[in-house]
Amino acid sequence: MKPEKMIRDITGNTESFNLEHRVFNMFSFLLIIVCLFSGVMNYLLSLNTPAVLAPLLYGMVQIYLYYLSRLKQHYEISVLATLIFAIFIISPTMWFFNGGSYGASQYSIIVLGAVIAAICTRRKRVVFLCCFLLVLSSLVTLEYYFPGTIQYYHSAHARYLDLLVGLNSTTIATYLLFLVYSDNYRSEHEKVLEYSKKLEIMAVTDGLTELYNHSYIFLRLEEEIAKAKRYQRKLSIIMLDIDFFKKLNDTYGHQFGDHVLSRISKCLKDNLRTTDIIGRYGGEEFLIIAPETGSPEAFVAANKLRKLIENIIFFHHVQVTISMGIAEWKNDTSQQLIEKADKCLYMAKKHGRNKIEMLDH
Repeated sequence: MKPEKMIRDITGNTESFNLEHRVFNMFSFLLIIVCLFSGVMNYLLSLNTPAVLAPLLYGMVQIYLYYLSRLKQHYEISVLATLIFAIFIISPTMWFFNGGSYGASQYSIIVLGAVIAAICTRRKRVVFLCCFLLVLSSLVTLEYYFPGTIQYYHSAHARYLDLLVGLNSTTIATYLLFLVYSDNYRSEHEKVLEYSKKLEIMAVTDGLTELYNHSYIFLRLEEEIAKAKRYQRKLSIIMLDIDFFKKLNDTYGHQFGDHVLSRISKCLKDNLRTTDIIGRYGGEEFLIIAPETGSPEAFVAANKLRKLIENIIFFHHVQVTISMGIAEWKNDTSQQLIEKADKCLYMAKKHGRNKIEMLDH
């Protein structure tokens, strides 16, 4: 099993659980393991019955709190109960029954301080941290003045075995908690990148037609002119306008007009080369940039589009036509080239529509 999948199985996914909730779920899960394992270890170390039963009982309670947090998503009550439980009951018990400052419990207790900082916010964090420090200070003070309250190890073997287990379990717990942060960061970073890409697309795309918008298609035209000038290549543009579009809107409504725009846009995308660049230049005007293309080749492509669009049957059995103007680049600026194409488009409209006109043959 991959670490990321294991982490999400234990803590929950980043869509349903925030970072604090996921950290708490991991801590709660680890606390269950530590409690149950401590009970078994204390039994193997031949400690007294309370030292064996107490962590096992705590582990059972924590299983229920983990269930509330992970499966029922009752976060606040689970956090409150767990922290009160861990600070005021588990920490003192581990301290008294596992050798106090000579034992391994102090390593696990240090992790608790980090978790308090991670899962609590603002005032709650300060309150729990102060309580935690008060409990730790009290434990050290009690051990100093009343060492008899601490149950020390009956042999050096038992102490070093407990230290070995405590150090390793604390290291693993720290590593797993870090993995939660790492997984959360990675997930959030992916979301930011995805959102950033969507914003980039929105910035250059017309929402209705999903073609490039006016400002971006003009920018691309300037780029293509620069390439044509540098490499001495051909370049043509086609200015396209839907005939009688205002009448369509007035007769059938703007929703129908939007449908026509979308359908024609799809036709353009499906029937032009991948190297051609298409944009919505105005309301019902489109601009097609055809790199490495002279006006005769552009005329062939334009006429194909004209026939395809003429044969589309829209709602209400409506058919529409388009008029087109073609201009080939001859050391023109982008504005001059557009003016030439626009002039040709005007000529096509003047000559009866559903036509193609061009200046350069």
